[in-house]
Amino acid sequence: MSRLLAATLAYHQSDRLVGTPMDVFLALNDGLLRHLNAARTAYRQNQLDRMCRHSQKSLRIVLAIIGAFDPLSKQKGQRELRGFYTAAWRTITGVLSSPCPHSEFDDLIERLQTLVTGLRESRRQECAG
Repeated sequence: MSRLLAATLAYHQSDRLVGTPMDVFLALNDGLLRHLNAARTAYRQNQLDRMCRHSQKSLRIVLAIIGAFDPLSKQKGQRELRGFYTAAWRTITGVLSSPCPHSEFDDLIERLQTLVTGLRESRRQECAG
């Protein structure tokens, strides 16, 4: 299990992110994935204005997620999650200055998809068990 997924699951186990808040967290990540995929597709089609619109929407979602974490909290996993989304912010804002922008999109989308898949699987197991 990746360290990021373990951190997220630990944070989910806490009192802070159960039930409805987890639904919101997953919905935000689904939207983030949708906009990142759209931005990547637009980049590959050389539609930079469309890429920028989807990147901007992605950044708004990332900002909302980062803002939900209490910077003073010592809850398990919160620091790693905040770091992940802060790194995502840097990747999105710097994608065009990268020597290989499509790889930047691919890597970020893959890491985010792994996180979301792990969260959904953990949730299914909790509901089944």
